[in-house]
Amino acid sequence: MREVLKKILFVSFALVISIIYSSKVRAIDINLSDRIYEIYQIKEKEEVSLENNKVIDFLRETYDKLASLIQDKRQEEIKKIEQKKLEEKRREEILLEQRRQEILKQYQTYNRDSINSESDIVNFALQFVGNPYVSGGSSLTNGTDCSGFVMLVYANFGISLPRTASDQSYVGTAISIDNIQEGDIISYGYNGSVGHSAIYIGDGKIVHASTPELGIRVDSMYIMPIITIRRVI
Repeated sequence: MREVLKKILFVSFALVISIIYSSKVRAIDINLSDRIYEIYQIKEKEEVSLENNKVIDFLRETYDKLASLIQDKRQEEIKKIEQKKLEEKRREEILLEQRRQEILKQYQTYNRDSINSESDIVNFALQFVGNPYVSGGSSLTNGTDCSGFVMLVYANFGISLPRTASDQSYVGTAISIDNIQEGDIISYGYNGSVGHSAIYIGDGKIVHASTPELGIRVDSMYIMPIITIRRVI
């Protein structure tokens, strides 16, 4: 009986040892496998990260090159536009100078014999105050516009002037506002473009064909921006 018990205990002990040993082996195998997998995952992540960084660096470098090319192209286009504007401005200046020279050549001779003083022109112009404004009109009594009024007033004294306010801004001699006197022609406008003309009558006032509603009247010489003051007598 005692021998049987010994055999049973030995077998049981052997079974327990084998179970424990086998479980440890499996545990070690499992732990090693997990560790290898973890190491593989880390390695794979590093490789992917390196590849991603290479791609990102490539894209960043490509973007920087494209951005630089776009900026250079933009600057080139801006220079072309500025150059074109400069050339257009020069052409306009040349045409204006040619026009000015033509006007000066055409209207450089004035008949001053019929004018005793600048007041003659002022007094003659003032007698038409109250008459109507007519765009394109050619009558001091029945109606005319601003440049027509100036032209017709001076024509009475044998002085020939251009028909438009713009062309009238080129005739005679340019006068500073400090040296303005009766009979001078004042050219008005905006942004350097003449659109109105009047005759200075002294005391900071002008006589001119104003608007269809107001007709020929006397106003302050500062009704709008002054472009130039011209003296033809």
